[in-house]
Amino acid sequence: MGQITDKDRRLSCHHTVLNNGVTGSCHILDFRFSNDEHHLFLADVGMFLRGEAEDLQKRENGYLVNNLSFPIEMCDIEGIMISHNHTDHIGRLPLLVHLGYKGPIYVTYATALLIKDALMDCYKCTRRTLQLYNEIDVERTLNLLRIVDFNKTIRVYNNGSNGRKSVDVTFFMNGHLLGSACMLFHAKEEKEDLNIFYTGDYKKENIFFDAKPIPQWVYKLPMNLIVESTYGTSDSADIEYTFQKNVIRATRRGGTVIIPVIALERTEIVLYNLKQMQRDKILDTNIPIFLVGKLAVQYLHVYHQKNSLVKSRLGLINDAINFIPKNFSVVSGENIDDILWSRKQMIVLATPGMMTQGNSYNFIMKHIENKKDLIQITSYVASEFGNKILNAERGEQLTFTNNHRAMVKAEVEQTNEFSAHAKRDELYNDVIRKFENIECLTIVHGEPEVRKSFAEYVKSQKGFSNDTPVIIGDKNKKIIYSNNGPKEVYEKLENIEPLIIRIRETKRKNYKFRQRKNRNSKKR
Repeated sequence: MGQITDKDRRLSCHHTVLNNGVTGSCHILDFRFSNDEHHLFLADVGMFLRGEAEDLQKRENGYLVNNLSFPIEMCDIEGIMISHNHTDHIGRLPLLVHLGYKGPIYVTYATALLIKDALMDCYKCTRRTLQLYNEIDVERTLNLLRIVDFNKTIRVYNNGSNGRKSVDVTFFMNGHLLGSACMLFHAKEEKEDLNIFYTGDYKKENIFFDAKPIPQWVYKLPMNLIVESTYGTSDSADIEYTFQKNVIRATRRGGTVIIPVIALERTEIVLYNLKQMQRDKILDTNIPIFLVGKLAVQYLHVYHQKNSLVKSRLGLINDAINFIPKNFSVVSGENIDDILWSRKQMIVLATPGMMTQGNSYNFIMKHIENKKDLIQITSYVASEFGNKILNAERGEQLTFTNNHRAMVKAEVEQTNEFSAHAKRDELYNDVIRKFENIECLTIVHGEPEVRKSFAEYVKSQKGFSNDTPVIIGDKNKKIIYSNNGPKEVYEKLENIEPLIIRIRETKRKNYKFRQRKNRNSKKR
C-alpha cells in the first residue's frame, strides 16, 4: 500500500474495481498523463443481484445501494467498453444514461444484436420493485452503441494529429458466449507505453462458434493483466459429466425434470444435449420439452439464425446451430400456468438460471415436493434460494423469503459441465502462462475467498515468476499501473446519497411529465 506520488503522475492507469463478488462487474480505468491530464473509461457496467437479507427492506436497500455505487461523475466518463451481454456486465448501462452519460458504448456485433432484449428484460424485472431506469433510457442507451470488429484497434483518445498522447482499445474473441470479448488497452505518451489486458468472463472454446485465438503479438507485450476468477478453486479435472445420467434416471422413474437455465446460451447448450440424448435413443422423444422464459426465446431466434448474412457475421457453426430437439415447444403467456399445473411427465427449461424469481422459482416450488421429480441446476448458484435447495437433505423443511415453505422431496442436482467460465488451470494455461512479460496480475470477479485462493494457486505454479506482483482486486482499493511498477492505494468510495436523491428527483420529473402527456392526450 502507499500514497500517490509525483512518479505516479507520469503515464499510468488508476484501476478501481467496483464489485467484490461475481455480480455487478464494473472497472474504472483512469489513464493519467503528464500535467495531470487524465482520461477515464469503464470496462463493463453490470448489475448486482438482489441482496439476500431475510428482512425485505434491508434486502431492497442493499440492492439499491450496490447498484447506485458510482464514485464518478457521468461527464468524466469518455467511453464504456462492454465485454459481453450478461446482466452482471451490462445491466446498469441505462442507469448511467439516466444520470446523464452521453458518450460512446463500444460493443461487438453480436452483443449489439443481443443487448436490447437483455436491457428491456432487466428494466421489466426491476420496475416492479425498485426501478433504476425507464424504457426511454434503454432506447437512449442503444443509440450510443458503437460496434467494434474483433482484432481491429480503435483510438478512443488522441491528443493532436501526431498522437503524442493516446489510448487505443482492441477487442479479441472469447469463447465465453456469442459476442464475448477480451480487451487490450494501450496508452501512449511520447516514447512511453502502457498495456492493460482485461479477460472479461473467459473461456477458450465454444460449440456454437469458432473462437479465434488471441494473436501472438499480444502475448509479447509488457502487460498488466486483469483476470476473472469465478471458478478459481476448481480444476478442469473436477468437471463431472452428470447431466445425462441425472435426466435419464428421473425420466425412467416417471419424473418431471425442471432445469433452471441462464437465458443466453445455457438454454441452447441444454437443448443441444437433450437432442443428442434423443439421437442416441437414451431419451424418450414422447416426453415433451418446454422452454419457459421470454428472453430465452428471443435469444433462441438469434442462435437459430435464418439470415445467412447475419449467421456469417456471427460466425455460427452450421452443425451446432441445429440444436432443437424433437417434441419441443415454446410456452408463453397464459399457457405457462397450464404447464405449471400439469401432472404429465415433461422436461421444462425455465429462466432465470439464478432462480431468484420468475418462472424457474415458480416451477421449482411446484415440483420440489414430488419425490419422482428432478431439479437439475446447470449454472453457478449465487442466490440464497438456490443454495438452500441445493444443500438441503431430502425431507428437510425449508423456509424461503416471504415465508414460502416447502419440504424438499425432489432430487436436486447441480452440474458444472456446461460452465461458460474457465477453471483455474485453464485460466493459468490458456491465459496467464502465455504472456511473456507480466508486469502485474490483478485477480477480479470472484467471491473474496476464491480470489485469494486463485492468487495463491497462480503463485505456486512452476514457471510463474516470484517477482511478478499479484494483486487481489477489491472495492475501495485503487491499483495504479505504471512503468514504475504497480501500487495499491486504499480510497474509500464517496458517499452515494446525492446519487440516490438525484435518481428520486428524476423519477418524480418523469412521473410529472407522463401526467402532463396524458392530460394533453385527453384534451386532443
